[in-house]
Amino acid sequence: MKNLLLTVSLLLAFLFSKAQTVDIPEVDINGFKGVKSILDKTTQEVIGYYTYYFSADGMKVTLMDTELTITNEVILELASGEIGEAVYNGSSLCFISTSYGTAYIYTVSLEGEVLGEKVMMYDHTGDALIFPSEIDSEFYLIISQKGAKKSAGYKVTKMNESLETTWEKEYMPPKGYLSVESAESGFDRVAVVQTVTMKKKGSKKGDTQLICFDAENGDELFITPLFDEVMTSKPSQMVIDEEGVITTAGEFYSGKGTNNVNSDGVFVSKIDASGEELLQNRMTWKEGIQKQMKRGKFSTMGTNKVLFHDLVRSEDGGYQLVGETFSKKITLGESNKLAMVAALAGQDALADGLSTVGAAVNLKNFIIAMSTGRYIGLAMVDHAPTIMTVQDMLVLDFDEELELQAVTKIDKPYTKVYAYPPHRYTAGLRLSKMVAAAGFFDYSFTKTNNDTGEQILVYSAMNSKIPHIGITNIEKGADVTPKKLEFDNLQQYATGAGKENEESEGEEDSKDSEESDNSLKISNGGVTKANEGKVLVYYVEKEKKATKGTLKMWFESLD
Repeated sequence: MKNLLLTVSLLLAFLFSKAQTVDIPEVDINGFKGVKSILDKTTQEVIGYYTYYFSADGMKVTLMDTELTITNEVILELASGEIGEAVYNGSSLCFISTSYGTAYIYTVSLEGEVLGEKVMMYDHTGDALIFPSEIDSEFYLIISQKGAKKSAGYKVTKMNESLETTWEKEYMPPKGYLSVESAESGFDRVAVVQTVTMKKKGSKKGDTQLICFDAENGDELFITPLFDEVMTSKPSQMVIDEEGVITTAGEFYSGKGTNNVNSDGVFVSKIDASGEELLQNRMTWKEGIQKQMKRGKFSTMGTNKVLFHDLVRSEDGGYQLVGETFSKKITLGESNKLAMVAALAGQDALADGLSTVGAAVNLKNFIIAMSTGRYIGLAMVDHAPTIMTVQDMLVLDFDEELELQAVTKIDKPYTKVYAYPPHRYTAGLRLSKMVAAAGFFDYSFTKTNNDTGEQILVYSAMNSKIPHIGITNIEKGADVTPKKLEFDNLQQYATGAGKENEESEGEEDSKDSEESDNSLKISNGGVTKANEGKVLVYYVEKEKKATKGTLKMWFESLD
């Protein structure tokens, strides 16, 4: 590969240097979650990297040092199904994969030793998620469980690195369906956002609550309702401090549950160690967020859903939220339902026509999903996916009293992601978190400029028409156009794309798909943290219709 020299001038005139790639051949994009940085728990310095994906023998885990030298490769036994999330607890990695109601969990040391293996049964119509403990070298697992008759709940298990159970709690309502939307650990407690519905799983109407457990023994500390008789709050970010105060941020909806397609606005709140609310600020899209944006003479696509990726405490005691808006569309199940109705009414010709249309759209979506690698779940040609469109990136700054001070919009292209069963009807918040964990939201990370103290935001658009990385200083209250490190002139990228990726709002994702006649294309690209002012860039280069390709990685310097 030819060396690449591109100049990207930020406010501080950052210069990107030439980069040499490191290649890993025969990487299957099915289940590939990108390249992940391993961060020291105390210093947050990068101490290595890892990647994992399907292989002929199982799930292959590749461990690398800070220079991208492969140190260990591990094969984990894996039945057919879906590769899930992976997390690092400060000393080892935990991986999960699922297959029709069976969860396979593994822990692996940084030296490549398999420390523990565990198989657990769960309700396949629900979910299974893992996250690390913040007070010790253990992990939490939350899996859905079936109950008697029309009921379902979940089980929380704390496990050590050998996957031996430290404690376990099951929550099963006598009637109804209890599901988990998000969870976070911090200091001496674990916070879980749960919703109970009475009609069916995935129903938009239900009681949402914040339940808190003692991290040491799993005892319930409190349950706080997130519906106040007027609005329902849905946190997507939670931060727990040393005093047990939980700061939450997310979107809110009028009424009980999420009756609207779009959220009504954004909220930030503080809950004390006993579950009592200390502060809360709700801002509607129109009167709160958009009004603040008008001061900077910019806007977003009206009302939306939003997933917040980061909630950080600023030096002045305030808070900064980084998130991306998104929309969600369930595709062509409608045409298939209409076809059944037409058939029952004796309208066979109409039924056949609707079925043909449905099959054609399903095929198109399947081809795009497999070509780009941007899908979660078990992709099948005869299944209609839910399409999530990742839209605008927003940075919201609040003061210590949670009053909104500024809204910053980061201009970037939109990205489409395809959710197949069993995630087709997964609730919006949980689905967005799964898509983010798969690496398909564009936000990568923020870092502080050591010389100026200013925040630098990095996002990845490696799957867009012109693959690029966006980098910008966060200018509070502005509509920011990032500087782009573009990869259209990489010799390996042979799609013949143009110079810019100017997707209009709501435009279909065909610009960055399979329409080129050239055989080589980029898939599953991204960017992750590196040390010494660098970022690690990666993508899979493959033949147009292939599911395997070469993983290419290199460092770009910000010095």
